[in-house]
Amino acid sequence: MIRGMEKAGIAAVAKHFPGLGYAEGDPHLDLPVIPKEAEEIEEEDILPFRRAVQAGVTGIMIGHGRYPSLSARPASLSRSVTVTLLRERLGFQGLAVTDDMEMGAVKMKRKVCDAAVRACEAGADLLLICHSENDQIASLVELAAAVNNGRIRSDSLKEGVRRLRAVKERVRDRLLAPFRGELEDGPSLAREVAESALTFAGDPAGSSPSAPARTTSSSCWSRRRRRTRPSRSPWGAAASRSG
Repeated sequence: MIRGMEKAGIAAVAKHFPGLGYAEGDPHLDLPVIPKEAEEIEEEDILPFRRAVQAGVTGIMIGHGRYPSLSARPASLSRSVTVTLLRERLGFQGLAVTDDMEMGAVKMKRKVCDAAVRACEAGADLLLICHSENDQIASLVELAAAVNNGRIRSDSLKEGVRRLRAVKERVRDRLLAPFRGELEDGPSLAREVAESALTFAGDPAGSSPSAPARTTSSSCWSRRRRRTRPSRSPWGAAASRSG
């Protein structure tokens, strides 16, 4: 899957490093603690990420779980996880992306802007702050201050920018390159899939001779169908013709 996505110009991201399979809590709400030994984590949880790296995955998302055998901090804020384990042990040179910094696993212990600085110190290239504009602005301010006072090293920041630019250029080149796959069956397959997903509720006006009239118990669907606006897509056209 990763190879196919990357070949098609889609930047694939594997998550949530180094694995949340044994987490009992939900990081959206609280900080899950995964009490596994480092050897177990590397032998079991790291395996799919190792294969993702071998397949050429663009990015790896660092989760918010805490792994006491690896670090006292959540993985997304730990240099031991992002640099020592991901970069050095797995040899990953792509984008290190955090999970949403506004999750409960982060916010319950610290401000989002403080966590953003810690994540960058830990080696993250890209931070997700997905909801609050205030948190986004505050994080930008704190990050700029951390760069100016030397807390975040400029060479580390430049390396992250280099990775981001490399991804953008690679995706752009793939999207602009001529497609070399088989397209002959694409439109007909799309129409077949779309029309198979429709339920024809009847045609009392006889406006759709190509579709067999049959009844259905989905009366609410029938009412919604009559309000369907015409579309230029094959499935939209089929839906509008049926009403």
